[in-house]
Amino acid sequence: GVSLSFDTPNLVYLEYSDAIVDRYKQVSFDSLVEANLRLRKAPNQTETDKTNVTKLLTGIRNVRILYLTDDSLKVLSCCRERLPVFNNLIELTIKTTPYVGWKLLPPLLKSCPSLETLVFEGLHHKDSNRCGDKDGCLCQYDNNWGVKMDVRTCLSSSPVKVVKILKFGETFDGDDDDDDDDDDDDDEDVGSCDDVADVVEEQIEHVKHFIEKMPDLEQVILYYDTPNDQDVMKVFKKLQMLPRVASANCNVQIKSKNLSLTSTSTKRGTLL
Repeated sequence: GVSLSFDTPNLVYLEYSDAIVDRYKQVSFDSLVEANLRLRKAPNQTETDKTNVTKLLTGIRNVRILYLTDDSLKVLSCCRERLPVFNNLIELTIKTTPYVGWKLLPPLLKSCPSLETLVFEGLHHKDSNRCGDKDGCLCQYDNNWGVKMDVRTCLSSSPVKVVKILKFGETFDGDDDDDDDDDDDDDEDVGSCDDVADVVEEQIEHVKHFIEKMPDLEQVILYYDTPNDQDVMKVFKKLQMLPRVASANCNVQIKSKNLSLTSTSTKRGTLL
């Protein structure tokens, strides 16, 4: 099999884009501050193959800033072993698409005890069988009887203070999914909601869920890439009405090309 070693103890920034190898012999990143991982499975790997990238993750566990692509989420979701603890990580960015589930996110958040800023590049969620597990996803899951799940401990115990959502309202065409069936059995697709008419409402529901469950949340910022100011105002009015349950003092801000609006309570908003 293919093996790979990293012996760069003085490196401070890593951008690693490659198919995962069979074995990481040595991984030395003692000084690493920021890492950008763009991992993907090798062509000869099936979707049921468990990957072993624990040594790679352990080697970068001291990073303060980490970026993971959607393909990286897919690879790490199939990891054979438990994730290492990222004690120094303060900023985590996750790229999402409608075709990759969130099952990695609960264990990943629990492995980041010092995390302050959580960034979503897109807020796309793929419904899967794991959504019904207590800590199988981050979404607000209702079963067929309309009974909500218990609070997800990955959110209720999260130290995150700031959530940023880039590309809010972004939609995908069906042709964008080159990998629709490229997910493992545990994350079986049971329906992806990313229609133009529904995507904004769905993403607002995710924001609502975060505000309701994350106790240390101080600020949520949505970056809405739309030229239509009326669309921004409609979303802002809905954000104003979101109840601050766990995050009583959370400010919710929406930014577009022309507007920057902040809601500081369930009843008031300010134009900046």
